[in-house]
Amino acid sequence: MKLSSVLSFRNIISAFFLIFLTFLVLQFIAPILIGANTFQNEMIFIQSNGLGIKSIPASIASNIYTIGGVFCHQKPSRSFKIWGNYLPLCARCLGILIGMTVIFGYSLVVQSHGKFFEALNIFLPRSFRKLQYSWILISLIGIGLILPMVFDGFVQLLTVYESTNIKRVITGLLFGAAEGGFVVGMVSHLCFSMKMRL
Repeated sequence: MKLSSVLSFRNIISAFFLIFLTFLVLQFIAPILIGANTFQNEMIFIQSNGLGIKSIPASIASNIYTIGGVFCHQKPSRSFKIWGNYLPLCARCLGILIGMTVIFGYSLVVQSHGKFFEALNIFLPRSFRKLQYSWILISLIGIGLILPMVFDGFVQLLTVYESTNIKRVITGLLFGAAEGGFVVGMVSHLCFSMKMRL
């Protein structure tokens, strides 16, 4: 079996999609596995972060919270709750995860291919795909998807403004879509380059 067939765009993006989809589903299962109202207040959540839980489903959930802690600050005030427990990721990180998962899934359905911008053309309306400078449009869309999160985060950092979890999840989703698109473009470009060399 040739390396190029194993490392095909479809295989790589399928792996990303399955990993991200699994982690996304686990975000909603972990608070249920721990048991209702285990993290009733923020201090219990912050202090324990799931440690010391004895049952197997709860220890699986504890690992999900631990993995989430690698990528996310897990501030309870910025997280959604299920069954009285905070999700392993904050609202913004959850939005990013959803955005990336959707883009990976969509790119598998429409089968992106080619160099970086050629692969991302598939996300444009059909009438724009053949434009000579479609890469500029793709770049502007990417920047437009990233700016709401950057703006929301910086305004929150520099002023007394406090964003809501709904705004955080929406801006995270937009950012995740851009980030997912970047990954799709890079993987497609690398697979295309590898195929040309062989």
